[in-house]
Amino acid sequence: MAINDNACNIRRAMNWARCALLVALGMVACASHAQPRGWKPEKTIELISPSGPGAAVDLTTRELQRLLQALRIGDITVSNKVGGGGAVAWAYLNGHSGDAHYLALTLGNLLTNSITGSHPLTYTDVSPIALLFTDYILFTVKSDSAIKSGTDLVTRLKKDPASVSIGIPTALGGLSHTATAAVMKSAGVDVRKLKMVVFSGAAAAATALLGGHVDVVASAAPALLPHIHAGTARGIAICAPQRQGGAVANVPTWKEQGMDGLVLNWRGVVGPKGLSAAQIAYWEDVLAQVTGSGEWKQHVERATAEPHFLRSADFRKFLDEQNAVLRSVLGELGMAR
Repeated sequence: MAINDNACNIRRAMNWARCALLVALGMVACASHAQPRGWKPEKTIELISPSGPGAAVDLTTRELQRLLQALRIGDITVSNKVGGGGAVAWAYLNGHSGDAHYLALTLGNLLTNSITGSHPLTYTDVSPIALLFTDYILFTVKSDSAIKSGTDLVTRLKKDPASVSIGIPTALGGLSHTATAAVMKSAGVDVRKLKMVVFSGAAAAATALLGGHVDVVASAAPALLPHIHAGTARGIAICAPQRQGGAVANVPTWKEQGMDGLVLNWRGVVGPKGLSAAQIAYWEDVLAQVTGSGEWKQHVERATAEPHFLRSADFRKFLDEQNAVLRSVLGELGMAR
């Protein structure tokens, strides 16, 4: 009888143990479902280019689209939102608050627009995702231009600041304008009298240059490189700390020609305001994968740029620093508001 009682007690204990195990497993399952899950795209991703087709930032947008598609993360489209030195694109981006299916390429105009007062939207109004690379402003003329060097250009502008028309994308006070003004101020030119002509993008400025409608174009290099390769345009100076390689290897820096005024150009990706940490982390990881690829490195090299990948937190610090630098430069030039 004692043996039977013991057997019953053992069976009851085992049943209780099984029940306890099932309850514990159920709690673990519920807890796992309660944990925040990683974000990933669920619909078409829209990449927004703040410039017209063919401009330097647009070329980068479309290369990014191609490499993202190769990762098979979903359907990806590109839309060009032109105007206001990028303000139209970033305002459109913010029309999709909290939606990480919308991303925009960005450049220094995101900062300078606010500094000059041309548009109130700035980097604190969007969600910085990642810095992609840095590059430099190239000064280009037609191949048959009488302006043979940066020194020639400065000499003319010292005599008459309005005697040479300078084409820039995409707004007064933007990076191309700021770089031009900084260099010319260092040379003693009255920068407030410069004849600046604004175009929707670098490609449009390059077309105007070849058509003889402007004398010089100051822009990031990519949109001008095809014309340099073709022999229809010629670089006279680059706003870089040292000579660059590739198609602009023979173009001297402004510093070599006796001028200062280095202004950094760059490309980054931002999302709309209100993105979650999980959404930002997803795109940080994807963009780290893209920028680590050999194809991306080739694109950066073709753009005569330098790799400079920063994740969201460091990108925001970079923007803080750049905003302070640009506000100082534009303030000295009388363009800060």
